[in-house]
Amino acid sequence: MVATRYAPDWGGWRLVCEATIPQAVALSLGVNPDLLHSWKFRAQRAERAEFEKRISMARRWGLPGRTDIAADYEGREKTIYLREFVRYASSAGWDLPVSLREFAIGNEQATSPADRSNPGLRRKRGRQPSKRSSVAEAMKQKLASGEATREQLAAQKEESLAADYGVSRDTARKARADVLSEKPE
Repeated sequence: MVATRYAPDWGGWRLVCEATIPQAVALSLGVNPDLLHSWKFRAQRAERAEFEKRISMARRWGLPGRTDIAADYEGREKTIYLREFVRYASSAGWDLPVSLREFAIGNEQATSPADRSNPGLRRKRGRQPSKRSSVAEAMKQKLASGEATREQLAAQKEESLAADYGVSRDTARKARADVLSEKPE
């Protein structure tokens, strides 16, 4: 377990679009990347092993990032898009801090160029409100965990949805439509 003194400043990291793989992995473990060396010195052997394992895995994913030719020549660590890292890490089943998971779901300010260039990730009409996407993600999690079925979600009244998620009926209705329009997993 990471001590509180090594916890990242999530408010600041939420505004960062890209990071090096060691920085991203540190965040995935709930460690402030700026305090990584100090953390490694005090961390238990199992924590350090998990850190190294995650770095090894993340390097093999071929994550997109800003093309930085100078980094290649100077031997510096390349940067990757944090949103993509979080998506891959979640898909790999890593236990991630809630603040980092929310980063991938609700951080509309940090849209990477990879997101804008991928037609599957582009918004259909304008920018989707982050509250709506957060509610849709919460609905998907409820479906994935088995707390509700697609049929129950479709049948639930808008007033009830709005109360459950603390949003307007319109936002709840649109989020539900987003979730139900996707193919079931």
